[in-house]
Amino acid sequence: MEAIVLTTQLKEEIAQLKRQLDTRDRSLIEKGKQFNELRTEKWEVEKEFKKRLLDQQLEYERRLENMETIIRLTKSENGKLNKMLKANTRKSITAHTGNALLMDTGPVDSS
Repeated sequence: MEAIVLTTQLKEEIAQLKRQLDTRDRSLIEKGKQFNELRTEKWEVEKEFKKRLLDQQLEYERRLENMETIIRLTKSENGKLNKMLKANTRKSITAHTGNALLMDTGPVDSS
């Protein structure tokens, strides 16, 4: 009789342990799913961040190139205007004095 009681108790304990294992297994499976979802979300966020960073770098380079072009063109135009100003100044002096005096006007203040 004692063996039957002991066997019954052990069977109940085994059944309870199996239920606990099943509960823990389901919990681990759920946590695994959550981990994979978070990992996928992190990957997507990083991908989007890298894309935005690349877009911003390309935009920065495009704007920088445009500004450098504008600066080059402005310097070229400024040089041409300085030459024209010097030539006009020489013509003006020659017209007023009758002499072909060369006058150094120095740098032109463009402000």
